[in-house]
Amino acid sequence: MSLIYVSQPGMATVVSDPGASPVPFAMTGWGGAMAFKAVVTDVQGGHREALQATPAFRRRLFVDSFGREPGRLRVAGVAFAGGCSDDATHGLEYVRDFYDAHCASARAEPVTVLLGTTGAARDVGFLVGLDTAVDRADLRLGSFALTLATLPRRFE
Repeated sequence: MSLIYVSQPGMATVVSDPGASPVPFAMTGWGGAMAFKAVVTDVQGGHREALQATPAFRRRLFVDSFGREPGRLRVAGVAFAGGCSDDATHGLEYVRDFYDAHCASARAEPVTVLLGTTGAARDVGFLVGLDTAVDRADLRLGSFALTLATLPRRFE
């Protein structure tokens, strides 16, 4: 199934089967393509260990581990203008409203991001940034990137 969005008279934008993502994605409060006029196309993250390495005599190295550092997660995608309804709100406006409602300063609870179906690739963190851009003004297409500061698993 494809979704067709009329971006201006005589032009349309097609998103081929956004529901059939090869890696299922869910995020607290995220409405998805139909509700937000925005499609997540990229999820990147990283986790690091907090280490201290101290060199010693005779080519020895002492390594102290302090657990995991907070991580970063970036959720990015494209936003578009219209669907088949009379709603004139652009997808970037929906993304901004989502950010305003779920950012770290607006709520005490963290946001949960799930990748896949088992829950093994779950990150919990606080929404700390939003970047937006208008990529194709003629097609009324924009892009967005949400940044989360994720908690180490032991703090979830």
